[in-house]
Order: sequence, then C-alpha cells, then structure tokens
Amino acid sequence: IVVPIYNHAATLSAVLHDLNLLGYPILVVNDGSSDDIATPLSLFPQNDVVHHSENLGKGAAIATAMRFAAERGYRAILTFDADGQHLARDVPFLVAAHESAPEALIIGARDFESVESGDIPNSSKFGRSFCNFWIWTETGCWLDDTQTGLRVYPVDLDWLKTIKGHRYSFEVEAITRLLWQGREAKCIPVSTFYPERTQRISHFHALYDNFWITKSHTQLVILQFFKILRLYHPLKLEQQHRPEVRGIGLVAQIIRHFGAPCAYVLMIFPILSSFLTRSYERRALGDFYRKCR
Repeated sequence: IVVPIYNHAATLSAVLHDLNLLGYPILVVNDGSSDDIATPLSLFPQNDVVHHSENLGKGAAIATAMRFAAERGYRAILTFDADGQHLARDVPFLVAAHESAPEALIIGARDFESVESGDIPNSSKFGRSFCNFWIWTETGCWLDDTQTGLRVYPVDLDWLKTIKGHRYSFEVEAITRLLWQGREAKCIPVSTFYPERTQRISHFHALYDNFWITKSHTQLVILQFFKILRLYHPLKLEQQHRPEVRGIGLVAQIIRHFGAPCAYVLMIFPILSSFLTRSYERRALGDFYRKCR
C-alpha cells in the first residue's frame, strides 16, 4: 500500500493506524512536506518511508513508489490518499479484484450518493464527470470514477516511462495509457468520506492543476486520433511469463495422482530454497505464517 503525503500531518496518524491493521506492507512517500510529518511517522516505525527533498507532485510520488516496489519484487501497488477520504475497510475488496485479474487496473469508484459520504463539493462531482467523459473519448472505455486516488496499479516501469505528468495529471494519463496497453480496467464500488470544508486537506489548485489536466486530455485526444489513423502506436502489454502459474499446475497434477500429503512434502524444497536465497519471498513467507498463527 502506497500513501503519498504532502503536509498531511493532521490526518496521517489515523490513516496509517487503520491501514496497518490490514497487515499489508506500507510505503509512505513524503513529497517534500514542510509540516511536522515526523511525529505521525514515528508512531509507525514498521512502515517504509521515502522522502522527496522538495514537492514534486502526487504523480512523482506514485512513480517513486512504483520504482521502489519494482526493486523489491512487488507486482502491484495500491495507492491510498492521506487526507482521510478513503476508508481502509475497502482495501481488501480491491486486493481481491487484483488477485482475480493481476494485469488489470483496479479503480475504487467512490459512492457520491450515500449520506455517509459527507459534504461532497460540486467541483469534485463535475471534475469526475469531466474526466470520465474525456477518458471515454480517448479509450472507448467508460469508467465510473477516473479521479479517485484509491487504485491498484500493476508494476510496469516501461509503462511508467510513457507518462509525462508529475502532478494530478499523472492519474489522468495513467488510466488512458494503461488502457492503451491493452489492459483491462475494473471499477470496484467503495465508500468515501468528505469532512466539513474547514477540516478538509486538499492541495489541488483549481487553476494550475485543472490547466495541466486539460492539457493532458488535449494531448491524449490528439494521440487517440493519430492512433485511429495508425500514425501513433502506443506501448502494448507484453505477456508476462509467470513461472508460479506453471508451478501451481504442477502441484495440482501431483495432488491428483499422488495425493495432497505427497505434494506437501515436495513443496518443502522450493519453499526452503526461496526462504534461504530470496529476501522478498522470505518476507512474504514470514507474513503468511504469522497470519496463519
């Protein structure tokens, strides 16, 4: 789980508290905060933290997180905003959707109709409809919520290099370019909560960020036109060779012919080898057995 932060000291403790209860590894990307962010971070020393020396934008924070994840062998990241708008109870639903479609983009579509959602600003409703329409124009795919920060991205550094935006426009461009790759996008209904306007933390600049989002959509619509004319060829998804899938098939055959006890005995050897030689697998196995207890 990736939590990008910029001057979120007031809400970060509650967000990290709820997320840590879920048991997933957490990375906080501090995007050049100038407030007392060290205090809430010190309460959760088990979480990884990466610091930007200056504010580079939310998109840059997500890009940093994806490179961090790739270096450690993770196949996906789940982004979670630090302002308290998302609810940790929805995370398992997105993780389950990711596990059923590992190469897909999973989007948490916020419920704007529920009374529990709080005081939703009209600008957020308009912004979502605006971006939904233009992403449909760019991709031919209608999505219920293209502005939410609650998403599961497949870790793909080649795709990451194609994105030019570094601030909020990153999240707009990310969806279009993932769909252009040939990936599927799934919207999962989630809850949301908007506090009163006086308590809300938002660093979205109405003029500056809307200008860059509009610019991104303009460029993407033009590229879509060139794509239709076969004058532009976006990055395509390469089929991943997943050795673990072949391993699962082999274990299934062993169980079918020799029974489960034999399969369990044979699995000791690859598990022991992974535990001794590969740090990522060792950490994953440790997390698994702790949950089993």
